[in-house]
Formats: sequence, C-alpha cells, structure tokens
Amino acid sequence: MTHGEGGGARAWFGGRVATGLVEVASDVAVLDRGGWWAVVLPYTGAPVLARFSDVREADPPTGSWTGPQVDSWRSSTTRDEYVEAVERVRARIAAGDVYQANVCRVLAAPLPDPDRADLAGLASLLASGN
Repeated sequence: MTHGEGGGARAWFGGRVATGLVEVASDVAVLDRGGWWAVVLPYTGAPVLARFSDVREADPPTGSWTGPQVDSWRSSTTRDEYVEAVERVRARIAAGDVYQANVCRVLAAPLPDPDRADLAGLASLLASGN
C-alpha cells in the first residue's frame, strides 16, 4: 500500500489498484463486515487491514527506485546463529519431529532519503522481479 498522487492511499494487487481508503484497522474481525480489504501481516507486530471503496483493473505502478546502499543492510541474526538454527531444523527433520520448516531472518536498511522515496518505483521494481 502506498500514498498515491494527491495523497490518496492506494494498494496494487495482481493487475488491480484499490483507491478510496475507507478505514484502517488492526483487528482481523473487521473482515467479517465485507468490502474490499488489503491485508498486511507483518513478521512481527499487529496486522494492518485497509478497506477501500474502489477496486479496478490498472497497469502496475511505474517510477524509479533508489534503495539502500548494499553495505547498509543489517540482519536480525548473525551468520552463526542462522546456521545453528538450520542445523536444529535438520536434526528435528531427521528425528521425524518436523517435516517442513523455514528458517527466516529480517533484513533492514535505512532509506537514503526517506522524504524522496518513490514507493511507486519500488512497487514497479518488485512487480518486475516477482
């Protein structure tokens, strides 16, 4: 979800754009009320649910994106911690306790200039690579 031109919130999904933000909530029970919702479930923290009044077919966003420098990224775990977690999962698989698992880490980096971040450019980059 991003703020589009004119300050209106927008969400792009599979060839569609949602506009006309009606409400934002963190309680998933609001989904029972119906409507078109964009739902973000972060790795940690509360979910973000945004209900929009208008959803229509639209081309993906375009723009340019200048992201963080390669050396500014930080990981939530060290290499050794990550390898140790993978080994624990492998041992549990071998013991028959687990048949599938994902060992994850969070990568974060500051934006070079947050006030000039072009979220449409980021969305365009992600859409072209995924």
